[in-house]
Parts: sequence; C-alpha cells; structure tokens
Amino acid sequence: MQISVVIASKDRPELLAALLTVLRPQIEQLGGQGEIVVVDDGSTPAYDAAAFPGVTFLRTTGIGPARARNYGVQRSTGAIILFTDDDVAVQEGWVAAAQSFLNANPTFAGVTGETTSPPFSAIYEHSVEDHDGGSFLTCNVAYRRTAFVAVGGFDRLFPHAAHEDRDVAWRIQKQVGPVGFEPAMRVTHPGRPFSAKQWRRRGVIAIDDWLVLARHPERKASRRPLRWAPLTGAAHRWRSIGRETGAFRSPRKFRRWAWVAGGQLAVNAWTVWFKWRLLQDRDFRPVPGLRFPGWRIAYVGPSPHPEAGGAPGVAGLLLDQLLQRGHSIDVFVVASKEDDDPYGLGVREGLSYIVERSNFAFEKWYSRNPITKMMSSQLFAARGRQRLAKRLRALHRATPYDFVYQFSAMESVGVPRDKHLPVIMHPSVHAQGERTWFDREYRAGVSTQPALKHFIVSRWLQLRSKRQARDARR
Repeated sequence: MQISVVIASKDRPELLAALLTVLRPQIEQLGGQGEIVVVDDGSTPAYDAAAFPGVTFLRTTGIGPARARNYGVQRSTGAIILFTDDDVAVQEGWVAAAQSFLNANPTFAGVTGETTSPPFSAIYEHSVEDHDGGSFLTCNVAYRRTAFVAVGGFDRLFPHAAHEDRDVAWRIQKQVGPVGFEPAMRVTHPGRPFSAKQWRRRGVIAIDDWLVLARHPERKASRRPLRWAPLTGAAHRWRSIGRETGAFRSPRKFRRWAWVAGGQLAVNAWTVWFKWRLLQDRDFRPVPGLRFPGWRIAYVGPSPHPEAGGAPGVAGLLLDQLLQRGHSIDVFVVASKEDDDPYGLGVREGLSYIVERSNFAFEKWYSRNPITKMMSSQLFAARGRQRLAKRLRALHRATPYDFVYQFSAMESVGVPRDKHLPVIMHPSVHAQGERTWFDREYRAGVSTQPALKHFIVSRWLQLRSKRQARDARR
C-alpha cells in the first residue's frame, strides 16, 4: 500500500459524506494502492460504517484529534500518510499531487499544500488559510510513515485541535528532514462566524500557543510575550462565560462572577510566573529520567469526561512512559461512561484498570452549566472516589505499592498521606510520611502543566533511587 488518507471526525456525518464523495474517486485511481481510514472519535450517535463503503472505519471514545489521528495511522498501511479534516473541500488531484511530490523528492519527509477559505460571509469570521506552506495544517498535509513514526506522531499533550500539527511538523523538520510545499495540493476550509464559544476556544488555544512555542524557542524571536499567553487565554474564557450567564446585566450576578473570575485570574497569573521560572531551568525536561524498572505504582487519575480537557491525553503519556520502563501500574479512575479503558491505552503488559462509575445525571448537568464546566467533573463522583480509596488501601495492605501518584488534589480519591502509603500528590511530593525537597521547592506550584507533573515524578524517582542506593551501601 502506497497511500493512506487518515481523517478524524466527530458528530459531522454529512460533512464527512461530502468529503468522501470527492476523495474516494482519487483513491480508486491508484488501482488498489490507496486507502481511506476514518476515526470516529466518540460521535453520538456513532457513524454507520455501512453508509460509507470502501472506507476503513475505526471508533474511539472522545480521546481528542491528536490521539485519534495517531490511532488511524497505527491501523493504516500506507507508506505515505495524508491528513485532512471532515469539513474541508478537497480539490481534484489532491492525492496525486502529494504522491508525485514525495516520489520526486526522496529527501523530503513530508509535503503540505495550499489551503484557502471562501469569501467572508460575516463581518468577523474565523478563517483558516495557508498560501505558502508555513502552517502545516492537518487539513492539508502528508508525511512519510517512517518520518511520522520516528518522531512519535502527534503529541497527546495537545488535547484540542490546535498546534499539534505545527509541533509534529517542526519535530519532523528537526529530526528527520524538510517538509516541502506543493501548490497543486489544494483544499478549501470553511470559515466560522465568531461566537462566545469561539472566543472561549481561542482562550484555550492561547495556552497551546504557549506550550508549542515554549517547546520550540527557535521559532520565536523572543520568548518574553509567551509568559502572558495563558493569562490572556483565561481572560477570554471568563469574559465569554460572563456574557453567556448574563453577568454583565445584573449587579448580583456580576459580583458573583467577578469574585470567581478574579480569583481564577489571580491563580493563573501566579501559574504564569511559576511556569516561566521552570522554563528558564536548563534541567527542566518533560520526562528526563524514569530509568528505574520494577516499581509497583498506583496511578489515581481524573474522570475522562468530555469537558475535562486534556486529562486523558496527559495521563496516557505519563502511563506510556512508565510502562516502557518496566513498571507495574494499577490505574484507579472514576469514569462517567461504560468504558473499561478510559485512557485508550488498550491491553498493555503491566497495566490494569480499576474503574468506578460516577453519577451520569450529575455529569450531564455539569456539562450544560457554563460555570461548572470550568471545574473538575470529579466534584460529582464522590461515591466512586470513596470506593476507589477503599480498594486502593486494601490492595496496598496485600502487596504494598512503591508509590501512589495522584493527578491533583481535586481529582483524587482521597488517599490519606500517611507513613503507610507513599503518595505523590501534585504539586507536593510525600514519601514515607516525610516532607521532601519538592514540598519546599514547589510549595506554591499551582500549575497544571503536564510536563511539570512528569518532571516531578521523574525527579522524585531519581532521588528515591539514590537514597536507596545510599542506604544499601551502609
């Protein structure tokens, strides 16, 4: 197989059908050397695969576009992987143009094309355009399978459809080879009129801006403006929430909104300062160590609710890193749906899920309320947390864990921090009942930056290994 087209889609069957109507004939022209792989990422209701003949259909449970595309690549067979979105209009010859460019330029790791938008239909509209190939949009890009796999695919730390495309392209350019531009690869991306939802999403994307540019500082002349990106993102979100709830039309609602939003912005401002200090540390790496196999670990994670942001992706990355180093991990998680694999890791040696169900009626109310959807869905999973805590203590008494890692205090199952259960609770680290260096160093660390959590775990493992080696020498 030479060509695989991978499409991640959710809740847009009509747009997907229109895309496949144009795309299927281009694949058929390859004479059996092409395939289309569609990943239905938790659509409700699920797509009917029988309505799309000649297409390989896969289904995931709302794991996000980055992980869904990675899964599609994993199940595909082509030597060249093309990515596009379900809402674009692919022009004639799109597949052939990508194939011709990569066949004629064997030193190139990938190719992107020209992306246009139709004339504006609103005064202020969000549009996606790329006329010279510098954006590497996943609606119009192709990579050699070897190059894509070599860098590990899309990074799951990006839970939203933003910047994961630039991140993987920049990593491919640094580690494998150049990504070219072919103007004959043309797609048209529809514009979207701006709304409160778009403003809130822009605030989320601003945080992803910060993460991707912090990872690739050579792409930014100055890193100083990046420090304020998460703060401006939070301001956009809270302004849109104030409009949605009518807070600007009622003094009573405004006072309540101002207290909550002001407190959250103050926390975000402190977080920005704290993250910025970490980025100046030369030793700061997402997962620098974890070279100590054989630990027995209990991971206490958050509920992978659709509104919970990137928690499943972050957890999946951390668990993958731990499993690759031979650790045995029991995952304790409260899930809102009938899902025995909440983080989508599949059957892995050394990994077991211990799942409790939360009250789905509360979850539905939570997801509709514009205030509570900014908070953790674990607020409505108290019974599940209590049951998990009992099972965790019982398992620890039978075969003690080397340590228990809690995603955060709000999303925890209430594991007691005592001498019987060594617990890492972000941002503080507790081991055998004694306060460690991390408590002093990260006492004010309110950040939810995933890399910080991984950094804390890896450094803690390093310190613990050194301490045990020192005790053994005695």
